Amino acid sequence: MEKSYSPEGETPQQRWAKSLEEVRRDFEFDGYRITEGLRILKSGEST
Repeated sequence: MEKSYSPEGETPQQRWAKSLEEVRRDFEFDGYRITEGLRILKSGEST
């Protein structure tokens, strides 16, 4: 998922948030979720 360009004015935190959101969507499609603490849980599990 590595991008070869970096949009002007975008901070590393903004790039990380976008990347994490893409990964979260991929995991949710497979029945998992990623918590704020970056733990991977099966959908329906509690932290």
